Amino acid sequence: MEFAGCAEVRRGPTCELEGATDLVLWVDAEPDADLEVQVTSTATAPPTRTTAWAPVQGGRVAHVVVPARAQRVEVLARRRGVDRWALQLAPRPWDARVKAASDAYTDGRLDEAARLLDALPEQTLDARGRSDVARVRARLAGARGDGPEALRQRARAAEEGAEAGLVSKHVNELLSMAYVAIVMTRDLGLAWSTLQGLDAGELELVASGAVHRDHNLGILSAETGDQRGAIQHFERAARGADRLGLSATAWAVGQEEVAVFANLGMTEAAQAVLDAWRVRPDRPRDACSQALMLDQASWVAYMQRALRISSGVDPEPPAREALELWTVACPRPERAMNTLVNLALFNLQVGDTDGARAYLGQARGAGRLPVPLQLWATDLEGQLAVREGRPRTALKVYRSLEALAVAAASPDGRLRAAVGRAEALRAQRDLRGALAAFAEAERLLDTQLLTISVGPGRGRFAALREADLEGQLELLLTLPAPGEVVAALARSRARVLVGLEQQSRVAALGGEARRRWEVATARYLALRDELEALMGEGWGVAASRASAHDRQRRHVETALMDALDELARVAAVAPASEASAPAGLTIGFRPLGPGVLGFATGSGPDRVARIPLAGPLEDQAALATALFGPFEAELEAAPSVRFVTEGWLSALDLHALPWRGAPLVEGRAVRYGVGSGALGQATTATAGVVIAADPSGDLPAARDEGRTLQAFLQEQGHAPILLEGRAASRRSLLAALKTGGTFHYAGHGHYRGTDGWQSVLPLAGAGALSVGDILTLPSVPARVILSGCETAQTSALASQDLGLARAFVVRGAREVLATARPVRDEVARAITMAVHQPGAHDLAEALRRAQLDLMARDPSADWAAFRVVSP
Repeated sequence: MEFAGCAEVRRGPTCELEGATDLVLWVDAEPDADLEVQVTSTATAPPTRTTAWAPVQGGRVAHVVVPARAQRVEVLARRRGVDRWALQLAPRPWDARVKAASDAYTDGRLDEAARLLDALPEQTLDARGRSDVARVRARLAGARGDGPEALRQRARAAEEGAEAGLVSKHVNELLSMAYVAIVMTRDLGLAWSTLQGLDAGELELVASGAVHRDHNLGILSAETGDQRGAIQHFERAARGADRLGLSATAWAVGQEEVAVFANLGMTEAAQAVLDAWRVRPDRPRDACSQALMLDQASWVAYMQRALRISSGVDPEPPAREALELWTVACPRPERAMNTLVNLALFNLQVGDTDGARAYLGQARGAGRLPVPLQLWATDLEGQLAVREGRPRTALKVYRSLEALAVAAASPDGRLRAAVGRAEALRAQRDLRGALAAFAEAERLLDTQLLTISVGPGRGRFAALREADLEGQLELLLTLPAPGEVVAALARSRARVLVGLEQQSRVAALGGEARRRWEVATARYLALRDELEALMGEGWGVAASRASAHDRQRRHVETALMDALDELARVAAVAPASEASAPAGLTIGFRPLGPGVLGFATGSGPDRVARIPLAGPLEDQAALATALFGPFEAELEAAPSVRFVTEGWLSALDLHALPWRGAPLVEGRAVRYGVGSGALGQATTATAGVVIAADPSGDLPAARDEGRTLQAFLQEQGHAPILLEGRAASRRSLLAALKTGGTFHYAGHGHYRGTDGWQSVLPLAGAGALSVGDILTLPSVPARVILSGCETAQTSALASQDLGLARAFVVRGAREVLATARPVRDEVARAITMAVHQPGAHDLAEALRRAQLDLMARDPSADWAAFRVVSP
């Protein structure tokens, strides 16, 4: 049972009201339960009753209008008996003097509120009154920018609230204290420990507190580079807010979700959140909220266009509407500058240099641009010079951008300067110089991935990384240099995977390591702010103070690098490195411009080809000809092939395409590579087999598969570990995986999230093994068989698709058998049992034989859903 709408909650529980109140009650009740709410106002009046319940998130919710003097709310659930839940009601008492000060603050009369509090003899107040005073003082301190005082008063309000027996006071003031620590004082370690230390029993009584805790944890995770953790916290907060009717909180969480999705380049997820809010009846109508939503919508549309994701949304109209609001109805000069720079960027994206220059001029004319906007504006000047045929001017602009970025310790700015120089040099036809500049950009990416993940510029980095790589590839294709094209693609993929592992490492930090991470991040962000402020001052520093100012700036720069080193030590993140390709033929496909870039390597000279194919063809023979035709000689000679694909190409069953009158797999073993070497290692065990069968307890076929496999392996002289049903818990599986060279999972598989990051293998007791869990395992079995649906499924997001099978390979598994989509139980069993036959040492070859056998026995079976994933 959850409830919301009380002014305060006392132990008991007792809900304190201020006048008539709309209470929200959510019950986790069976669908066929008969629910009724009774509100008792006086001892003599009969209770009012309501049965108006609506289904929400597996339970039911009721909005109950409670009179000011009501005494009790009772919920009755009738289903083979009667269950009762009661909530006592009472008026919320106020000390009149404290109430006057609180009202003055709420009305914006801050000085009057402060005078009323200063004149109040606090020794005459009880614990509740002292808590109320501290809360108003904290709000006053926050309004005046005094973060330390706001923290002190919030802590005092929480302590006095606990003494008064006010559970909601204690919880909410600690939550406010954590929020102040995040956004004002940057004391992220304090925020983390405060949020982790909240009492679970108190959060059960204050359901809205649990929602706000998740909201704060999401903000904290996003601030410290744990974007995946932020998404999970925000999703829980959004569900709780909707369940309890907390529309203002739901809106705030939605805005944070959009920002995080955008930072990760997950534009379709960001668009989905925005689309959902546009049709919600409870969306905020004030000008500032509308402007914020419009700005976010325009940025997401811009990113989608940069990533060539078809959305049909032009980013300029919502940005112009936001600019009007930031200028008139909700005047925010800095926001208006930011929108003007965005508008310049949007115009440049479609080649309108006149429009871009006009908007950029408006932004510069609006006042001194903050340092981040100054970096962007300088980059735009360079891009305009390149587009206008003035590469020498562009080179000067990018040298200026490099100096500005170095002074501001901006990794994004330095990256943009390097890429900009490459484009300017290419315009001058200095191709080797352009390649050197691209190589410098790659080095910056390798050494500054961690900085980008916790610093400003993340959204733009995600949006433009692919465009930058395309520029490099287009340049290499003009040389021609097929070997360098293949190497650049391998480095890019390795870099993405290192970034994914880094995110999983940060998300997995706990205890003292997490506290160290929060502290180091807070120091890094604070030093960045200080350096940015010093740069702003530097433009107006008198000559007599210039030397001292420079010394101070160099000191901050040194401290900033130390903080970055500490971040890397805590997360144990290593720079990306180019992986050596496995032996044998590798053929790769990735979207490039309006078509596909294909390459072949590993069986003679590297070969690259442009393929004019914008999307999959319905005619499978024509699709095979388009993709395989350029590499006909290599395919004919190869006994096996490894495919590396990205974007929409990852969804294709390349092994099932027709080649020489039969499916390609008929004549050769096929693997699907992640395009990089492993970031971890396989366990040293080679013989042991660990079987997890039917952990959810609802798949009899999976349970039978596990038992049959156990008996079969025992007949072969092996001693497999079978974890069946409830025995397949998270703890027992993680322990068993340390001893097995092979892991066989028979159960559900769930592909979740737009990039697969939230995919899981369900385990017993509501547990699960997630992609993040896999990436942080100390070691994984060398061979993995995932007999579950969607375990090899990937996303259409270029360079960011992962999923369960790929996660095992990234962590160190040498080969993983998995399915790209749901399959029938009998088909899964036939395939997965076949690969355990004696002599099946090569998983891809064993799968090939099993697929050919299944084709012959049951032509209608979806044998093509299975694939082997390898490094």
